[in-house]
Amino acid sequence: MKKVGIMSMQRIANYGSFLQAYALRKLLEKEGCSVVFVDYHVDKPVIVNDERNQFVRKFNKVIEVIELRASLGQKVSYLKHKQSFFKKYLPLLGVSELMNYNPPLDCLIVGSDEVFNCIQKNPNVGYSLELFGKDNNAKRLISYAASFGNTTLDKLQAYAKDREISTYLKRFDAISVRDSNSGEIVKKLTGKEPIYNLDPVLTYDYMNECDEVPQFSIEEKYLILYAYPGRISDEEAKWISI
Repeated sequence: MKKVGIMSMQRIANYGSFLQAYALRKLLEKEGCSVVFVDYHVDKPVIVNDERNQFVRKFNKVIEVIELRASLGQKVSYLKHKQSFFKKYLPLLGVSELMNYNPPLDCLIVGSDEVFNCIQKNPNVGYSLELFGKDNNAKRLISYAASFGNTTLDKLQAYAKDREISTYLKRFDAISVRDSNSGEIVKKLTGKEPIYNLDPVLTYDYMNECDEVPQFSIEEKYLILYAYPGRISDEEAKWISI
């Protein structure tokens, strides 16, 4: 049985990050792989955050929630959800509090999610070359539906990271991305056309194969829209609700 590692955003408190990690694990297990999640060391972000410390950052996050246009009950529920996220969801991934760095593997898969989004200021992710394969202990290194997020080639060049990232990308045995921006960056930095794949969330048959999804019946039609707080304007929200 092949031992495969997934290096992703599995420790980020985000529904999308959890769903893609869970889906990729299940897809690999269907192929007969033994799957583990691999952690990376978080280095300082490339873009320096002017917030003085972690406490100030968390305080500002609370202020953001308070300023959201939602009821008090919804705001309290959201904050409780953030606090209990890891306790509730990490066990479903088979991830414990113990970090798993550089285990010996037959193959290391980097992705899905914005694993290549290295020009940003989030201290929970930072700038980590391990997400580009540095110091891995695997026989093969590939990415699957990886994304640079809002990192562009111009940003990589502006922060003088393009050559370094290019060096590491060229060491991959195969690169798969999920969007055109990421594909163009890979092509420019490696000279090779990457493979385009759907995000695992859209590939895995959650409704028919996942036994963790609760069963319920809703007669009326509905739409679920997933986005970060504040990303949808009032006009967009009104149009969607009509």
